[in-house]
Amino acid sequence: MKMNLSLRTVLPDFGSEVRNQQAQFLKMILIGIMHILIPSALAVIFIDPSPWPGLSFMAAWFPILLIIKQFLKRGYLKSASYAFCAILLVMVNIGSIFFGGVIGPNMGAYMAVPLIAGLILGIKGGMIFSGLSAVSAVGLLWFEQTVSLNNHLPPAKPISTLVGLLITTGFMVILMYTYNRILDQSIKRTQANAEIQKELNQRLKAMQTVL
Repeated sequence: MKMNLSLRTVLPDFGSEVRNQQAQFLKMILIGIMHILIPSALAVIFIDPSPWPGLSFMAAWFPILLIIKQFLKRGYLKSASYAFCAILLVMVNIGSIFFGGVIGPNMGAYMAVPLIAGLILGIKGGMIFSGLSAVSAVGLLWFEQTVSLNNHLPPAKPISTLVGLLITTGFMVILMYTYNRILDQSIKRTQANAEIQKELNQRLKAMQTVL
């Protein structure tokens, strides 16, 4: 299996315009993560004096994306969506441990998870992962204070937290823009199909009149 998911990757028909739209959006998220990993890894190498934890965290994404890609290409949209959101939340928590705790550069990611879940799973999925995201953030924060995790890992610098929030905000803006484009394309396809169906109905009616 090759990691060849790209903009040209053709996904199966999931049976409805809404499900096809969700699948396209999930594909775009996977592509976005793939393209972010390599420059992020280079940044960690040049900036972080101890880059191995961060590099290990980023390397773990590749088999995850490979598995989600295979689920999606085989037509398992719901399974791929729930698996991706669950793994994303787990990776956000792991990233918080590596990069300065919950109140650090990764803090904004706890808001991104419910947003992504809501867009690819609907309202119910968004609410589920909103609760899970909040519980995991509070739980990890309690763990940090109780186990004194900051004694083992250096706390995040204020500038790092600010940069992390800006990156997360920018990422969410791009996601919303991408989602709106996919939605707009879906609406145009629906309108085009309606026009074609209307024309076919008119032709059929004309033929029946002649007969």
